[in-house]
Amino acid sequence: MGLFSHEGLSLGYRFKYRMKKIGLIFGGPAQLDEAHDPKMRLKREKEDRREAWHREHDPDSPPPQ
Repeated sequence: MGLFSHEGLSLGYRFKYRMKKIGLIFGGPAQLDEAHDPKMRLKREKEDRREAWHREHDPDSPPPQ
């Protein structure tokens, strides 16, 4: 993902995401398994948001049920 590739993520969301990630890097818990790691949870939430945007804006995707 490039610097200017938004893919449905607003400037405010990207700023808050980076601040949370920096906070977790310096003040987060030590290494946890993937199911309990807050950094991985943050990354999954970002990917879910990006996928939802792609589903909404992709003309070839099937309609939601």
